[in-house]
Amino acid sequence: MVSFLHEMLLNLLYGGLWAGGFIAALLLMAWGFGLYRLLSLEENKALSMKMLGGHVCSFIQSSTLSFDNHGKIVIGSGPQTFGWSLFPFLFRVRGAVVYLWPLFWPNDYEKTNKKGDGFGAGNFVDLQDIPGEITTPMAETKDGVPISVTFETTRRVTDPRAFQYDSPEDVIHQADKRTEAEFARWIATVTDDQVQEFRGNGQALWQSLEAGGFNLFLVVMEEGSTGGTRPQRAWGLQTIPNSVIIRKIDYDPDYQRAKKARKEADLNADAEVVRLSVPDRMFRDWVEARVTGGTDAERDVSRKAILATAEAKEKEAYYQKVWQLVLGAEVRDNTYHIDGGDLSSAIALADAFGLGVVRGGKRQTSTSTSTKPTSHANKTQQEKANEWAKAHAGQRPGWYKGPRLSDETEASWKNAGSPT
Repeated sequence: MVSFLHEMLLNLLYGGLWAGGFIAALLLMAWGFGLYRLLSLEENKALSMKMLGGHVCSFIQSSTLSFDNHGKIVIGSGPQTFGWSLFPFLFRVRGAVVYLWPLFWPNDYEKTNKKGDGFGAGNFVDLQDIPGEITTPMAETKDGVPISVTFETTRRVTDPRAFQYDSPEDVIHQADKRTEAEFARWIATVTDDQVQEFRGNGQALWQSLEAGGFNLFLVVMEEGSTGGTRPQRAWGLQTIPNSVIIRKIDYDPDYQRAKKARKEADLNADAEVVRLSVPDRMFRDWVEARVTGGTDAERDVSRKAILATAEAKEKEAYYQKVWQLVLGAEVRDNTYHIDGGDLSSAIALADAFGLGVVRGGKRQTSTSTSTKPTSHANKTQQEKANEWAKAHAGQRPGWYKGPRLSDETEASWKNAGSPT
């Protein structure tokens, strides 16, 4: 009995050695004939291996990324191989994958995904964050402004297997179109001013998208009912949260022209208000303060009656005469620059309007004094005063109520015996 068991064990051992030797010989032959192949992995890229036409295993090479228990790419240390691999037919040696061809072979990216989409090439899928631009067609904002917005979105592949086998071939194009539709729907929920405010603020924009129910994660899903026989499946592609920013805002040309015309009309209207003379405003305010009546029609009747009175005509003439004293005044930077007329009256009137007066390069108020004017405006006043003195036998001009103008002028009035 013992000898039988001993003989059986020896036969098993010899059989195992023979089989092992045979397999080793086949492997050596496969290596010799070039059937064993080696493929170096690239940093931050994923490799998908196939057997009999189906995916069996994924490999990545990264110092910052790894696989979780479901084959998703996550940030952090962990396994860098996910799926089924069998030594000595398919195995990893440091930064390379060794496989027995044609039993195993790497996926060709351009056979499962569109060439030149920027997310992969050759046998590899790029795992880096990849930015791209999406421009919406012309759409109206909540307040009816037609705009086209260029968004920058940053995406990354989170599941190499799903990205290559579950997604459509033109997955990036499909994702762009669906995201574009979400952006267009979002534009209709915000005003033009809000779009401008979100420009360059990715975090606020993302919060607005989330608050409005515009989920940029769900747009990269296969269509289908989540509860039906064909459930939604992720495409293995993710829009990175808070990475969406507005790069450019374009307005409809017709709207731009209309906006420009409206702006010019507003400016012209403002200019008309500015051009409304001070005496007209003063007289208008005097009239309006006396208008009575509860309705617009009653107030119109009252206004016409006031304008027809002699008092109104005298008041209108009075305001015009008062303003003639400062007809040469020019307002620049909220300041009167006197170029003629009575200086003290200009100062008083400027004070009434809450303005200052620049005289000789310095701002003055009604309490300011200066004995030696240097501006062209004051020389004009002196000339007028001298002419008056000569024409009226040295009398001080009664219309002049201002401060001293010059020693020469004051002396001419004194010499004529006019009170100072």
